[in-house]
Amino acid sequence: MQQVGPVCGILVVALLAAIRKQKSLPVLRIFSARGVCASIDRMHLSYRWRSRPDTAQLEHTVDQLRTELIKLRRQLSGKEQYIDRLKFLCHERTTRIDDLRATIDDLRAANQKLDAEAEHLAALIAAPDAAMLAPK
Repeated sequence: MQQVGPVCGILVVALLAAIRKQKSLPVLRIFSARGVCASIDRMHLSYRWRSRPDTAQLEHTVDQLRTELIKLRRQLSGKEQYIDRLKFLCHERTTRIDDLRATIDDLRAANQKLDAEAEHLAALIAAPDAAMLAPK
């Protein structure tokens, strides 16, 4: 084999690179109905082409599942609103119970105070009667 000079060597490498580029085939691209592009050489080996009826059936199933999802989300939001309302009512009830217990405690304290005052007045009234009945 003959040796080539450095300039010729660079030309040979460039020429080989150009030939390799020409030998490479263009990448075949597939465009779907949604405008998505897929490259065949990057596609997995396990990929299978689906027939049109199978695709139609899958689209129908997807539509049914979307409808079911909408129904379930609506039910969930209704139940969440119901839970929020119950929490609000429970808070209002607890607040009202606490207010009534405070009122009851105030009334008990007032009753005890009135009972003590009544006993004191009864003692005052009973004491002069005993003094009047005593002989002078």
